[in-house]
Amino acid sequence: MDAELATRIGESYPFGESYLIGVSGGRDSMALWHFLREAGFRYLVVCHLNHQLRGAESDGDAELVRETAAAWECEAEMGTADVRSVAEARRLSIETAARSARHEFFAEAARKHHCPRVFLAHHADDQVETALINLLSLIHISEPTRLDLAS
Repeated sequence: MDAELATRIGESYPFGESYLIGVSGGRDSMALWHFLREAGFRYLVVCHLNHQLRGAESDGDAELVRETAAAWECEAEMGTADVRSVAEARRLSIETAARSARHEFFAEAARKHHCPRVFLAHHADDQVETALINLLSLIHISEPTRLDLAS
């Protein structure tokens, strides 16, 4: 654990507040979740959206997140979205439909849990979403439904 990084994050995101964390079940988001827990964040609501794009593999990711949330005693919001159907109906790319579904899912979870911030793990290939999240993180709205996205 990088104590200096944990301290810097804690300065911007107080440990005693509630946060959403987007967890896909992949290495990046599982590592972020582990890091945040080790850093001292105890009020994390885990959000997992199964995009139903990879069949049994997608279901396995959902089960991993569900089981880990139970073992770590974290509240979990689990959802599913038929991204392929949404993409076809709205004439969107799969990536755009998936991104839209995630953002809608996070917004609903934020309202339900009164959590205005969500932690997300990203890697260099997430350029479009990272750019959007960086832009959104500059916006500060006082409504309880706002999302400050930290990646």
